[in-house]
Amino acid sequence: MIIPKTGIPFYSISAGKFRRYSGGFWDLLNPVTIFKNLVDFGRVIKGFFESLKLIKKIKPDAIFLKGGFVSVPLGLAAKVLNYPFILHESDSAPGLANRILAKFARKICVSFKDDYFQQNYPNKVVYTGNPVRKELVEGDRERGYKEFNLKDNLLIILVIGGSQGSLKINRLIEEILEDILYKYQLIHITGERDYDWIDFRAKRLPEELRGNYRYYNFISKELKDAYKISDLIISRAGNNVLTEIAANGKPSLLIPLLSSTSGHQQKNALLFSRNGAAYILDESIVTASELLRQINFVLESKEEREIMSKKASEFFVAGASEAITSEILRLKKKAFKNEGQKAKAD
Repeated sequence: MIIPKTGIPFYSISAGKFRRYSGGFWDLLNPVTIFKNLVDFGRVIKGFFESLKLIKKIKPDAIFLKGGFVSVPLGLAAKVLNYPFILHESDSAPGLANRILAKFARKICVSFKDDYFQQNYPNKVVYTGNPVRKELVEGDRERGYKEFNLKDNLLIILVIGGSQGSLKINRLIEEILEDILYKYQLIHITGERDYDWIDFRAKRLPEELRGNYRYYNFISKELKDAYKISDLIISRAGNNVLTEIAANGKPSLLIPLLSSTSGHQQKNALLFSRNGAAYILDESIVTASELLRQINFVLESKEEREIMSKKASEFFVAGASEAITSEILRLKKKAFKNEGQKAKAD
């Protein structure tokens, strides 16, 4: 685990999620689903009592919850013990956990203005944006061409399938690989799972096309430069990658994951699309030829790319980490003030 290596104290609690599938109400009546939900409900109850003990032990000055099912028992325990907390929502549409906790939160930090919380809890909402690693907006174009050994006279496509890679996106790219490489250059982040078969495919490319293709199972420090030199990004529509796309002001073709919780990827992508920052391709029906047509449409029009870049940049809020930290410190300061007033009264 990463956190213990930093020297920050780490505590774990039990948690469970409520399973909801695409079949809606009838899926909830599935005996397997009922059993799993009952088991996880028990875990939430256990986590609630664990959270009560943990809060009493630590006596935190402030509580910050990022959402997800692990936040629910801790947030409910904080409410019972009268410890105020702050929520942060990364997506344009919140998950069930944050919708449950919103009514108890002191403040709700949001990443998008078009947001459920602004409609239902306007007095609690603070538009902070979504934090992005500072180095990801510090790419260098000249360094990027050298690092990836690419030319500056051919447009560059960056393909990102999320932290685990995307089999769907990888298969689409594989099907039209030669068509792409005859006209463009491609940086392809495949994910660990699909790297070997992509490697097998790449080694059978015509010799004259291989220099236009760079593929990796994962990149980290080079990602900022990949963003910098790319002219178009093909990606899923998770909140982190969209924040990175917005921070770098890049046009994108988004293929949201259909099975994402609460359909948040589709809603994120729709928000970008409605504002002219991206085009959406439906995972269930998109074909490789359709993807190629969309690639050509964007890359063959400099004006289109410039408009999309400008619109993407409008979603980026600089200083999101600092804004969220300020809200947490404000909550802490208020807690100290209340404690001081209580001590005087005693």
